[in-house]
Amino acid sequence: MENNLENKFESEEEKMSRAVKMRDELYERNFVVLQDAIVDYVEDIRAKHPDYLEYIFYHMLIGSTPKYKLSKLDFEGEDSVMNFLEKQIQELPPKNK
Repeated sequence: MENNLENKFESEEEKMSRAVKMRDELYERNFVVLQDAIVDYVEDIRAKHPDYLEYIFYHMLIGSTPKYKLSKLDFEGEDSVMNFLEKQIQELPPKNK
């Protein structure tokens, strides 16, 4: 996992690129397990954040296309999509090659 101090200085584009790479790697590891984890995570986010549709990373995670330009990148703290993806990277074993 990358150093949190380094991550603090990433541009939005760099954060998005890293998030997409993690998401795609996780899908390759185990699509079904990841989908189940995403469903649980999204249900929690929707309950906590009524403005969830305003977050770019939310749409990236669920694979939707927003109908308007979004101003918010990711949720804060434990609710962040990046935090969710990093946790999944640690917990979901790599695919056997």
